[in-house]
Amino acid sequence: MHDLVVRGGALADGTGGPLRQGDLGVLEPERIAARDVEVVRDLPGGAKRIIQRADGCHATVVAGEVVFRVGEDTGRRPGRAVRRRHREA
Repeated sequence: MHDLVVRGGALADGTGGPLRQGDLGVLEPERIAARDVEVVRDLPGGAKRIIQRADGCHATVVAGEVVFRVGEDTGRRPGRAVRRRHREA
């Protein structure tokens, strides 16, 4: 196991390698438990989506910004989606 340090939104994993962008979850492992599934209508046009919250998840940090704190969305949207490129056959 290595130490993990966050510097300016980048992660130093304690191996001596370069700083990397990454997401960080702050968890309390002995309290992790899924809650019931919920249907929420918060998409454009009132469209619905299914979510499932969890206990024991204190925060999620993306690119140095807190996006979830104690199960609540902070409204912050840093970073971007990473998509896999299709391989040519």
